[in-house]
Amino acid sequence: MKFKLLNCLSTTAFMLALASCGGSSSGGSSAGGSSSGLSGVAATGAPMAKASVFIVDSNGKNGVSVKTEDDGSYTISISDLAAPFLIKVIGTDGKTLMSSASEEDVQAKKKVNVTPLTHVITSNVVGNGDANKMFEAFKNKASLLTKVNLDSQKNKLKEKLKAAGIFSGLSVSEDIDILNGELNAGTGAGMDKVLDAIKVDVAEEGAVIAPKSDPSNSFSDNLTDDSADTDMTTYTPTTPTKLESANTLMTELKTTMTSINTTIANFGTDKDSAHAAVRDNLIHDDFLHNGVGGLSDGAWYMLCDGLTDADSTSDNDISSSDCTNYEGGDMATASFKNLNIEKIYDADGDGVLKEAGDYVDVTYDWYDDGEFDGKETDRFAWDASDSKWKWIGNGSKYKVYFESLSKKETSVTFSSPTNSVATNKYTAGLNMYVPSGGAPVDGSVYMEVSGPGIGDGSTPKKVVYNSSMSTFVFEDIQYLDADGVPTATPNYWDSPTNSVPRYNYRSNFINFDESRIKEMNLINDYTISFKKSADDSADGSLVVSLTKPVLLTAENESYFIVELEEPSAYCAAPPTAIHGTVPKDIELVNADMNYYIHHDTNGSRNFYLTNGSDISLKGEFSQATTFSGTATMGAGDIVYNMNAFMWLEDTYDRNYSIEFSCNYDPSL
Repeated sequence: MKFKLLNCLSTTAFMLALASCGGSSSGGSSAGGSSSGLSGVAATGAPMAKASVFIVDSNGKNGVSVKTEDDGSYTISISDLAAPFLIKVIGTDGKTLMSSASEEDVQAKKKVNVTPLTHVITSNVVGNGDANKMFEAFKNKASLLTKVNLDSQKNKLKEKLKAAGIFSGLSVSEDIDILNGELNAGTGAGMDKVLDAIKVDVAEEGAVIAPKSDPSNSFSDNLTDDSADTDMTTYTPTTPTKLESANTLMTELKTTMTSINTTIANFGTDKDSAHAAVRDNLIHDDFLHNGVGGLSDGAWYMLCDGLTDADSTSDNDISSSDCTNYEGGDMATASFKNLNIEKIYDADGDGVLKEAGDYVDVTYDWYDDGEFDGKETDRFAWDASDSKWKWIGNGSKYKVYFESLSKKETSVTFSSPTNSVATNKYTAGLNMYVPSGGAPVDGSVYMEVSGPGIGDGSTPKKVVYNSSMSTFVFEDIQYLDADGVPTATPNYWDSPTNSVPRYNYRSNFINFDESRIKEMNLINDYTISFKKSADDSADGSLVVSLTKPVLLTAENESYFIVELEEPSAYCAAPPTAIHGTVPKDIELVNADMNYYIHHDTNGSRNFYLTNGSDISLKGEFSQATTFSGTATMGAGDIVYNMNAFMWLEDTYDRNYSIEFSCNYDPSL
C-alpha cells in the first residue's frame, strides 16, 4: 500500500473520480530501428516506465501498441505500415508526448526517442502540439514529415538550446542529437543531463522552455510560426552554476530515495518502530499536508490508512491507537525508482536550494515486489539539522482536492422505450471536492482558485460553502436561472416567498472552452488561496499540478471513454447490469456510479455497481448493479426521470464523467 501523496484523491459518491498521483533510476541504451520495428527511449529525464507507445503511419493506419520497459526503452512493430511515422507515448501519469520518423530515418535504422524536446520538434513539423489531435489527423499531415523538414526543425531547436547556454552550461557536447541520439535515461549523462536540467511546457500552439533552477528565464517556441519565437539574440543565458544546481539536486535526491528504500525495507509488524523510523529519518520539521502537521503526525499519516483524527495542524494529535490500519508491513516489499524533478522553488532566486522556503516537487515510480505499481508525486525540503532532503507535504492546512475532468452529457427524451431522441454535449474542465472535515463549514473560510482556463486567466474564482447543498461550490455558478444557466444570484422555483432556490448541483465543476484548452500546457499549475471571511486575510495556500483534460468529441470519444449500450435502454426499465466496451489499449481502474430514478409506480431508487468502484475492465464488459431503497419497480415500468453519473478513471490517470438523463415526454 502506498504512502499518501501530494495530489492523491480518494473516490467519493460526490462525483469525484479516484486519481492516482503522479524516477533512483535505471539506465538503458536506445536501440535503433530494424526492418520490422522502431526502437528508442521515452524519457522526461527519468525513464517513462511502463508507458504506452502508439504508432500511426502515413495512411492513418495504427500499429500494435506496446509498453516501455522499466528503463523507458521500447520497440514497436512497423510491419505492414508505411513510413513516415508518428509515435505517441502516454505516461502512467497521463503525460502525452510525440516523436516522429521520416522514411529515410527508418531506412537508416535510426533510434526514435520520445522526450519533451522531440515533442517540440514534431509539433513544429506537423503544426500542432496536441498529440491526440495530430495522431488522429496524421494521414492529412504525413507529407510534411520529410527528412528535410524534420532535420530543419531539429537543428532550429538545437540552436535555441545553444543560444540559451544549455549545452555549454551543463558541459554537454553541442554535437548531441536531440532526436535520434544516444539516450540513457536516469543516468544523468549526455541527453539525460539536459532533460534533467530543463522544463518544457507544451500547449497546442506553443512551447515554453526554461531551466528548472531558473524557471522565470524562459524562451518560447511557437509551433506554427517561427517568426513568433523568442529572439534568442537578446536572451540572457542562465549561469552555469545555476544550471548545474538542478543536476546536483538530482544527485542528492537520488541519495534520499536510497535512504527511503532502506528505511521502508526494514518495516515490520511493529508500527511504533516504523513510526519512529519515519519520524526521525524521512519527515521534515515543518511537515504540513492536507491539515496534518508536525513530525509525529506526519509519520503516522504516511503509515496509516483511514485515520479518524488526522485533521489538525498541531503535532501529536495522532497516537499509535489511532493507527488501526497500519500499512508499513505491506510497504516492506516496495521501492522507489526513476526520480524526476518537476519543479524547483528557489524562494530568493539565488540558486542556493537549501534555504528556508526552498523546496522541490518530484515524481517517481513505485514498485512492489519488483513490479511497477504506479507513479507518485511528492514535495521535499532540505533539513539542515540532518543534512538531508525530507518530505514536507503540500503545505496546506485544509484538505481540498482538484482534478481535471472530461465529460460527456447525454439527454434522452422519450415517449416509449422504442421512441426516443438523444443529444450529446461534451465539456472539459476542473472538478473540485472538499471532503467532510476538510475545511470549516461555518463560513469562516473561503477559497480563491486561479490558473489556466479559469476566468480571464488573472482573476481568481471564489469558492464558498453552500449550507443548503452541504458542500463547497464556485460562488458564481451555485444557482440556476429560469433557463437553467448557472448564476451567482438565487432564482426561486415559484416565488421568493417559498425560499427554495434552483441549486446548481454541478457547481463544483468549471467548464473550459476549446480556445482555453488550446492555450493550456500538458501539465498546468493551479493555486488555491485560503482566506478568512472576517477580514479577507490570508490563511494559507495550495498549488496543484493537473494534466490538461481531453476535450471529447463525437469523433474522438471512442478512443477515450467506455461505449455504453444505447442510452435509451436505461430509460425503459431498471438495468440489472451496465454493459459496454472499453476502448482499445485502455483499462478502466475505477468507476463511481450513482443513479436516481423516478418511475411510474410513484417511487425512486438508487443503484450502483455491485462489486464496488475498484475495478479492472478491458474490452467488452457487463457489470452487475444493485438497487437501494424501498420502492418496487417492475421491468415494464417506465422511468419518467433519471439522472445517472458515471465517474471513470483509466490507467493513464485520466478522469471522465459520463452523465445522462431520461425525460418522459408523451408528446414526442
